[in-house]
Amino acid sequence: DFTAPHMFYSRPKGTYKGDDTKKLLLDFYLLNTTISADGNKVKATINGQEFMIEEWAPFYIENAPLGELTVMLELIDKDGNAIPGPFNKVTRSVTLAE
Repeated sequence: DFTAPHMFYSRPKGTYKGDDTKKLLLDFYLLNTTISADGNKVKATINGQEFMIEEWAPFYIENAPLGELTVMLELIDKDGNAIPGPFNKVTRSVTLAE
């Protein structure tokens, strides 16, 4: 459904080494929706810790421990319910190496 709200995960992905592990871009693309404090949001869960994203702006994951980093993004409505869609909930693992 090209008129429904969609969120597409972009970054981080792959393996990061050295200084690149210190600051990772958290990036996604929104289609047919906006996010705000009183509207839809993106729930980010990074290694089990939840964050609510209410503004579509650059965000960074900083000083994460080396090893596997798991990032889950989910597009949710103002009441915290998942918004259905094939791309609106995604989990990715990346590797942070020396």
